[in-house]
Amino acid sequence: MRTNLYRLPSEETLTDAKLNEFIMRHSGECAFRYSMLQEAYETDYPILHEPLKPKWKPDNRIMVNFAKYIVDTMNGFFIGHPIKLQVDDGNEAVEKYVDFLDFNAIIIDFLSVMGYSIYRE
Repeated sequence: MRTNLYRLPSEETLTDAKLNEFIMRHSGECAFRYSMLQEAYETDYPILHEPLKPKWKPDNRIMVNFAKYIVDTMNGFFIGHPIKLQVDDGNEAVEKYVDFLDFNAIIIDFLSVMGYSIYRE
């Protein structure tokens, strides 16, 4: 792996164009890795896209979704039992809390699969 991947000489100033070049190069390098991780989580391995073998040959393509198993199991250990909430306001506050927990579970799953997660409204 190269160590000078995004280095800029000290005499050169960082311009908008140079920063944009770094960002585009980084996103291009990461796109393949992120798609590969997502496909592994969804059990979409490259062997499934290979041509079928002749009828007289065995075509055993056994997939084990170990990536999903690890993510789901470790998230269960990480998140555990949610905090219990007792409110006097009624169902609205409880619904907001449940929505919050569901949203957090989605973010944590994405974080576990990809290695990062971004929240945008």
